[in-house]
Amino acid sequence: MTDHTLAQATSGQETKETHKLFRQLFFRQFQLLGSMNYTRMEGLSYGWTLAPMLKKIYPQPHQYLAALKRNSQFFNTNQALAPFIMGLTLSMEKENATNPAFDTSSINGIKVALMGPLAGIGDSFFYGVLRIIATSIAIGLAAQGNFL
Repeated sequence: MTDHTLAQATSGQETKETHKLFRQLFFRQFQLLGSMNYTRMEGLSYGWTLAPMLKKIYPQPHQYLAALKRNSQFFNTNQALAPFIMGLTLSMEKENATNPAFDTSSINGIKVALMGPLAGIGDSFFYGVLRIIATSIAIGLAAQGNFL
């Protein structure tokens, strides 16, 4: 096997593993409200959702636990828009793993800065606009005798 072929095989394997981790992230983010509490709101589920990716980013146990602790702090936003913040957090964690001069407080800073605006956008769209439109369509269908 040549070096070029070995590099392609390794790259293909890493791509499959990355797709698997993103699939895990996708399915785990649906359980964001699974451990809602008044102290951290969605924070524990947020950390649990990111755990497989953080384990990949930080192979050392003490670094992984520090990142998990950092991402299990207070978090509360609309569940539909939380994956945007998760992706941003993961890219910052990856930068933190490669750059020793990276300021880890900026990771929580960006999370806190985006929680409020995305909660406002998501709540007003999903609970205000989308629900009313779906109800009006359902009422129109029901008035016509449609079983849907």
